[in-house]
Amino acid sequence: MPLKPDSNMALAILSTVLCCVPTGIYAIILSNRVDTLYYEGKYKEAEYAAEDSKKWSIIGLVLAFIIYLIIFIIYSIAIFSID
Repeated sequence: MPLKPDSNMALAILSTVLCCVPTGIYAIILSNRVDTLYYEGKYKEAEYAAEDSKKWSIIGLVLAFIIYLIIFIIYSIAIFSID
């Protein structure tokens, strides 16, 4: 029995809380599937679910960073353009 892959649940929750709810929720669902698949004996599928969970969590965090950066730029332009 191989080691259980990390489900990346904390990363998925962080991604959901920061901004990107759709990608975060999908990552949480995949994180939950890691444990389910592992205990069913489907080790390869559990590993794939763990990788996908990490991928979607990182996508959500990158999208959150980009959105926050755009908001910061818009507010900076608005503040410095006041005469």
